[in-house]
Amino acid sequence: MTKHHIVNIAWALIDKLVQLTLSMITVGWIAKYFGVSSFGSYQYALSVLIVATSLTWLFPGEIFYRLLNSKGDVNKRYITSSIILRAAISFTVYITLLIYTYLQSNNSESFSFIFILLITILYSEPLGIFRFLSDTTGNTHKASLFRISASLAKTAFIYTAIKLELNHNAIVLASLVEPAITSTACVYIYKKLNTLYRFNLTDYKKTIATKLLIDGIKFWPGLIFMYAFMRMDRLMLKDKIQSEIYGHYTAAMSIFDLIPTLATLFIAILAPSMVYNNKNSALKNITKLTLVLLIASLVIVLLSQLISTKLINLIFGLSFNQASEILNIAILITPIIFVDFSLSTFIIKNGKGIAYSLKWTASALVCFLTIKLNTGWESGIYGQAIGWATSASISILYIIHTREKK
Repeated sequence: MTKHHIVNIAWALIDKLVQLTLSMITVGWIAKYFGVSSFGSYQYALSVLIVATSLTWLFPGEIFYRLLNSKGDVNKRYITSSIILRAAISFTVYITLLIYTYLQSNNSESFSFIFILLITILYSEPLGIFRFLSDTTGNTHKASLFRISASLAKTAFIYTAIKLELNHNAIVLASLVEPAITSTACVYIYKKLNTLYRFNLTDYKKTIATKLLIDGIKFWPGLIFMYAFMRMDRLMLKDKIQSEIYGHYTAAMSIFDLIPTLATLFIAILAPSMVYNNKNSALKNITKLTLVLLIASLVIVLLSQLISTKLINLIFGLSFNQASEILNIAILITPIIFVDFSLSTFIIKNGKGIAYSLKWTASALVCFLTIKLNTGWESGIYGQAIGWATSASISILYIIHTREKK
């Protein structure tokens, strides 16, 4: 790792620490203001948003990593084509899911939360390419400053809405401020770096769009199943356990969700130079990357075990005391998650979208069956643990298989 990498990682960690702190503060406010039952509905709506977001990812970062030049940038035609196609897909997903949830939802509050939160994909996802490029071009520190500002703005909006005792929908609406500011800021950062870039419809090329579509389709099912798997515990447990226990579980897992985010962050910063653009032995570099992520994950586990109970009590209050027990168990999965993210870079580097999709399909299926066949909130943790272990195992088997072929 170079000094530049270390600086970017430091900024990214500060960014995530601030975001986590502010997010947990606002989540705590919302939990106390909504009550356990309504808070569970809110977390359920967030899970639907995550799955909806994955449906828009026909052109994810996984296919752009291989298109990066030495500066971590991509051709403007790819950028423009990505924006146009993801905008069309986001609108289609938005309308489709609204109709589906309206027809299927038995809870009007859950539907209203879903209706509001899904607005995010209409502006955030088409501009997702710029968030990706802010990391790969070495501008994580600049993007981090804007993300911190966006988190502060969201916190202020939610605080004001709660103080004014507005209804629950207004509180949820205030949360849309953060992705709006972040997306706009990443566009600004990229345009400052590439002053010649202008969004122009003439840069949209059918051949490029077709290539992106073909490459993206290979990874798309995998991304859908990955995010479905990551939220499957909350989607399945909502009607399986008591609403109060579900509220405790979602509170704990709202903190646990930071773990895959941190793993993604490490990959976005380190993988382009260590794996994707490195001409040396891919396996050797992935081994180094895995070691770095494994050490980082063990540090996270240790810190979490020391502060999780106090953190839960501070953010959610003593009424959410069971959430700390759940978090302490869930956090033990962290090393498996970090190792799996590192091993997945080998599949992505080789452009093996089908293998990527198969591994996440298997993980989602294993998680589903585990939760289905077990009882209590523990079934959600079991499903997550076995699902991540399945994903990492398949990555290892793929690497071994590839080496044997050579």
